[in-house]
Amino acid sequence: MENSRLKDFLFHLQSISPESQRTDSPSTTRGQRRARTKTDSPNPKSRGDRRREPDGGKPRGTETFSLSKAGTSNKSSSQKTDSNRPSETKVPKLRKGDTQGPLAVGDKDKELKVVLEKYVVRPAPLPPPPSHVELANGKKHCLNRLLWMKVFTYLEESELCLCMAICKTWNRWCLDRKLWRTLDLSRKRLKQVHLIGIVKRQPSNLVLVSSVISQKQLVWLVSRLPQLQTLDLTYCSWATICGLCSASCPFLKSLLLKWAVGIRENCFRDLVLPPVDGKPGLNEVSRLIRLRNLDLSGCEITDQSLELIVEYMPRLETLGLSYCMRLTDDGIEKLFLESSPLRSSLSELQLSGCCQLSEKSVVLAFNSCASLTSLRCKNCPKISQEMCQSFVDSFRQRRLVFSPSNMVITATT
Repeated sequence: MENSRLKDFLFHLQSISPESQRTDSPSTTRGQRRARTKTDSPNPKSRGDRRREPDGGKPRGTETFSLSKAGTSNKSSSQKTDSNRPSETKVPKLRKGDTQGPLAVGDKDKELKVVLEKYVVRPAPLPPPPSHVELANGKKHCLNRLLWMKVFTYLEESELCLCMAICKTWNRWCLDRKLWRTLDLSRKRLKQVHLIGIVKRQPSNLVLVSSVISQKQLVWLVSRLPQLQTLDLTYCSWATICGLCSASCPFLKSLLLKWAVGIRENCFRDLVLPPVDGKPGLNEVSRLIRLRNLDLSGCEITDQSLELIVEYMPRLETLGLSYCMRLTDDGIEKLFLESSPLRSSLSELQLSGCCQLSEKSVVLAFNSCASLTSLRCKNCPKISQEMCQSFVDSFRQRRLVFSPSNMVITATT
């Protein structure tokens, strides 16, 4: 019995390892403990060998690799630096025609906005104005709309504005375009309220002498006045007048550009030629092809500008070229060539203040143009009263009358 216990005790002593029997004293330091573990353990990776992975038998967290190409970085270092970064997820792009798509990172509560096609939606036209004014007791007034319109024709513009504040019916009646055939806003700084008021009244004649208006405002305005016939832009600058070069400009019958600032040869060419922004389906014609009255007094046009007038304005009846200092007799000769349509349409010509014109232009104008009835040549240093009087007396095709005070030659029937 005692021998069996002794054998068990000896076997137990042999099974115990030396490391488990070693005990450290309280005086040993941490560095001494580390040195002792290094010397005692033959392989420092023995503890890591206990954790083996099935593939390759390598410990977890350790990988071997080789730098086969130049410029490759250490894989373990990249793993350490990328471990602190948040993981990125790739979001596929939304293809054309898809109405739904994946949500962006961090925006799970938000939905992607799908851009829909835009369609122009115009408001419904206004109903026709009422024929009678409804009184407070519910009955209709004895005078109908036609009788009231005849009364409104005797009122001035300021009085019409007061009538528009009486009631809604009068407000509709007073906006009739027949009451606003001519609208004068000279020397005004036009704002949005003025432009809307002009469009509501739809005038046939618009006077903007020395008015402050931008190019965008003029383009917006003329595109909404399809029945505009006369436009007066006297003393305006080319920065404003160039708004007429658009395809939205209506076909005017009268255009007054007296003493406009900045109208030179190239500017006048852009104004006369067909617009560049023409729309498909529209004929590429000049927007001034129906012009009958053109006044360019005080502009810096040349003889080449008169060639453009002959080519693109065949219906011209009145032409104002007063104080155009660059015009010569050669330009007047080009104006009345045999192929010029102005020989049968032009009736009034103003040449006052043209310092380079001589008596040759006066003789050529009446000999070439059979429809010319009036020619003004005041303040022309090369044209004298004696010359004009002698020409009138010797002219036999028609009867001419000369006014020395105004230097005007008129033809009478």
